Amino acid sequence: MADYDFERAFARVEDELLRSMIRNMKKHSEWEDAEGFNWSMWQAEQLKALDQYKQINKKKFSKQFSQINSRIKEAIEEARKDGNMAQEIEILKALRKGYKPPKSRSGSVKTQAAFFRLNDRKMDALISATIKDVEKAETAVLRMANDKYRKIIFDAQVYANSGAGTYEKAVDMATHDFLAAGLNCVEYANGARHTLKNYAMMTIRTASKRAYLQGEGEKRQEWGISTVIVNKRGNPCPKCLPFCGKVLIDDVWSGGKKGDGPYPLLSSAIAAGLYHPNCKDSHTTYFPGISTPPDGKITTKEISEVKREYAHEQRQQHIQRQIEKYDRLKKYSQDSENQEKYAWKLAEWEDKADSLKGKKIEVQTEYDAFIRRLREDSDSQKNKMALYAEFTELREDLNCRSPLAYDIELDAMIYNPKLSLEDYDLDYSFAHELSHRIDSLEYHSWENDNFIRAIEICSEKVYAEEERIRKWFEPGGKYETSFAISDIVSALSDARISGMVGHRESYWSKPGAKAAEIFANLNTIKVLNLLEKEEFNDIFYELYEAYREMIG
Repeated sequence: MADYDFERAFARVEDELLRSMIRNMKKHSEWEDAEGFNWSMWQAEQLKALDQYKQINKKKFSKQFSQINSRIKEAIEEARKDGNMAQEIEILKALRKGYKPPKSRSGSVKTQAAFFRLNDRKMDALISATIKDVEKAETAVLRMANDKYRKIIFDAQVYANSGAGTYEKAVDMATHDFLAAGLNCVEYANGARHTLKNYAMMTIRTASKRAYLQGEGEKRQEWGISTVIVNKRGNPCPKCLPFCGKVLIDDVWSGGKKGDGPYPLLSSAIAAGLYHPNCKDSHTTYFPGISTPPDGKITTKEISEVKREYAHEQRQQHIQRQIEKYDRLKKYSQDSENQEKYAWKLAEWEDKADSLKGKKIEVQTEYDAFIRRLREDSDSQKNKMALYAEFTELREDLNCRSPLAYDIELDAMIYNPKLSLEDYDLDYSFAHELSHRIDSLEYHSWENDNFIRAIEICSEKVYAEEERIRKWFEPGGKYETSFAISDIVSALSDARISGMVGHRESYWSKPGAKAAEIFANLNTIKVLNLLEKEEFNDIFYELYEAYREMIG
């Protein structure tokens, strides 16, 4: 079963759980009468439907999960065989070129048998651990679906009582956050949440990769070879970049030892971040005298390119998550106006996905669309930002060192068409720069004593929880793709900690820079109603309170 087949299988499970839940909620006409909607009777009936939902899903998906999990074992075993076969071909090619393997490490038949038994036990343990991890996620997704269904049943009446209007609007309000996030039933230690599909695919891909590398390593050990070189591919992830083009001794899968050569151990590289979950990097056998000598030097240009490519990839993933989010909201919202609204949002994100595939971004067009989206909402802060946007000049400037910026002297939004905007969240970027203009003309955050004190307090909190906060920006981390949180943390830590974006320490030392950037990010999160707002009640509490007091 290929990765794509696993992904489709888990996606179907998630879709069916949502579809059957919403299908039950559409059966409501019998609870409407001349006096309105009888919520008590509806709730009682939905609670009965929930019990049936639990029983049906447990029976139905237990069978599906069992079939999927049996194929996980097959996929991992197949990966091991593929790695073994591929490595044998590479070794035979090297032998034809004159390579002579070290005979001193050939070993006896008895030793070889013990080696294979050990590797079989390793493989069995890998398969068992992978299936157990996936089974936990499968159990969690059913439990979450049940819990969310129950919560929606009671929340719908709360929204109806608060003036939601129709039954459909009340249910849509109750299901919105759930549908927006999906069945994100797995929570990592760093706070990031993932759906069954994403978590299971990460687990299966990681296990299959390790099995493949083990298959390669077994074949190397048969020939007494333990040196490997990490491939220097075009787009390594930042964590693996320090090891690209480096020769290592494989003491993990090939039985290597420290004395096998003047090279670092692979286990040390893995401990330092190589081969993290979802890692795409890999290594091949290094045949001394045959393989091309290593080029472990990483130039400044290569580092910049890696960062750009990594940001581009994160942007693609972010857009894909938004497409999935609005697709769920469009499919499962019950009110026709909401369905139409989410269909438009879905189309917008699909257009953004197309723009990343080579279409040039027209800044003015995107800016106009951004203003329209602000105007679609009745929120007062969005309307205020829309008003500012409509009266803010958007000007091309080939000397601008950033793709997009607010120039306080010109009182204009400037952009450089020569610099790519592909990897930027344009809604965030427009809102951020407009927030600078709002701050400059109205608030002067850098002169607000309460705000300055709040920055100092939150800076101390960031340093006190540095280890936890660093995990936010790791691959799969809670705020891996968040521009706003990355920039705020960069300011609070004087550039010591940051994710996708941030500024250098020299920038943060400029008078007023921290206050201005933090204000712009807080205002952007608030106006766009970003998920990052949950930190307003936690580590950024003092900052948010000072910001709220400032804007009134």
